[in-house]
Amino acid sequence: MIRLFTLALLLATSPAHADVFKKLKRATEARQTHTLTKMLKHDRSVVRQRAAAGLAKCPFLEVRKISADPLIRCLENANERDFVRAACGKTLALVDEKRAVSGIISAINDARGDARFSLVEALAMFRTPEARATLNELKGDIDPFVSSAAQGAKQ
Repeated sequence: MIRLFTLALLLATSPAHADVFKKLKRATEARQTHTLTKMLKHDRSVVRQRAAAGLAKCPFLEVRKISADPLIRCLENANERDFVRAACGKTLALVDEKRAVSGIISAINDARGDARFSLVEALAMFRTPEARATLNELKGDIDPFVSSAAQGAKQ
């Protein structure tokens, strides 16, 4: 509900921002991997986050071929917003891009709150030794959501 309100507020206050969100919506619905990948470089973090999430709806092989490197760069960028890094990590996990494991682990160590939980969920999709070791460590995390996500991971 809050997301809809925020989007409505953005649309009402700035026609230029409305165009970006319309383009983002069209690209997501049409599964336009190239367009969404280009939007990962947008100056607004919410657009980068939505582009990364939109890529999860595109054909996985196409995302791995075209978008994996930009998504990994976004994930590994310590200056990027936590929620953007989480969206990149989730998309990379969905397409089973194993090169993302170390970036997800690094982002988990940097992130807070919901983003951290999302990153742990993304890490739980991988079966690599590095992912398993990190998930075992996170089982004792002080954040109950993080520890629950780590415990729920299939080993």
